[in-house]
Amino acid sequence: MKRVFKYIGKGLLIIIVGFALGLGSLVASIYIQERGPWGKVRNGPWETSLHTGSTEAGPYTRAKVALFGTLALDPSEVGYYITFNDSKGQPLDCRCNYRMEGKDLSARWWSVTVYKDFHFIPNDQKRYSYSKTNVSRDKDGRWIVKLSLKPQEGNWIPLGDGEGKLILALRLYNPDPSVIEGLDSIDLPDIIREGCR
Repeated sequence: MKRVFKYIGKGLLIIIVGFALGLGSLVASIYIQERGPWGKVRNGPWETSLHTGSTEAGPYTRAKVALFGTLALDPSEVGYYITFNDSKGQPLDCRCNYRMEGKDLSARWWSVTVYKDFHFIPNDQKRYSYSKTNVSRDKDGRWIVKLSLKPQEGNWIPLGDGEGKLILALRLYNPDPSVIEGLDSIDLPDIIREGCR
């Protein structure tokens, strides 16, 4: 009987180790695909993929979308940009204040959304993003969106409890052909850190 339990124990251990190795290699492959050069385009702090939402997306890109997103449309319909850093390359942090500056983007509609751990940041204002239709602009058509813990005048997105890392997502719906041709050179919003607590 002892021998039977010994073999069951060894078999169970082999299964657990095999499962852990398989899961670890999958996560590592998705991470490498996420951070690697395959299909990635950088534009300042922003990055996008040539394959997200397209029929050319490989299994790792599709797995990444399944893990971190709900739906990805073809790049001709939506351009997706994401950043974890400000314009100087510093990680975005909920303890800091930021000023995002830009102008209308060449798309039928656009939006910029702030996330923490890929989720909306709970706040009493229920404000998570600004878009082409609700952002206030100056007389030259430029806009500023402030990200901070404390209320700000104008376009402001609250950063909740001030804990954790931020992610900014920029979506361009029905982008002009010039956007698709110049993913790495179009004028995207600057993200300026204005101090931390």
